[in-house]
Formats: sequence, structure tokens, C-alpha cells
Amino acid sequence: MSQSSVGDSVRVKFDNPGGRKRMPKYTRKKVGVVQKIRGRMHNPRDHRDERLPIYSVLFPLAELDEHGSTKEKVVVDVFEDWMTAPWEAKHARGQHARPPRSCP
Repeated sequence: MSQSSVGDSVRVKFDNPGGRKRMPKYTRKKVGVVQKIRGRMHNPRDHRDERLPIYSVLFPLAELDEHGSTKEKVVVDVFEDWMTAPWEAKHARGQHARPPRSCP
């Protein structure tokens, strides 16, 4: 997914981009909303020379845990390569077509 903006809905990928495993499993395939763009951060352990943007993504607790409250929220920092648009993950599995574009 290329640059997201604050307020965009995003889905955390299920796979491990580049073999990295530093994303909590409970966030994988879950949909949240970008709350803040934290910028590029040097992380040689996982990204060597890459400096990918990091986003603070807000998830309703109910999205992460079926017994979670809809009023409680969790914020997780997510590297850009872990995110996709919400419809892309479902479309790739054949469950959804791309959402229609809104008319001006």
C-alpha cells in the first residue's frame, strides 16, 4: 500500500513482508484507522537500509478480540509494508469486488 493518510481505513497483512515477524498476531488481517503518520524511522534490525513510514493505527478492541468492548480502542504502530487497503485483502481471496468509486 502506498502512502496512507490520517483517517484512512487499513488492513494489516497476514503474511510477513520480507520475513519480518514484528507485528502482533492479533492485528493480522484486522482493519483499523490511521490516526497519525509517524514518519520514517531507522530500524536496522528489521529493515536494513530501508526507512519505511510508520503509522499509528487505531483498532476498536472488538476488532481484535471477539469479546472486546466496542468502546475501547487499541493503537498499534504499523510499518507501511504491513498495511493494505481493507478491500484488497478480501478481493485477493475472491470475497469482494473493489468498492465503487463515489461520484462527485
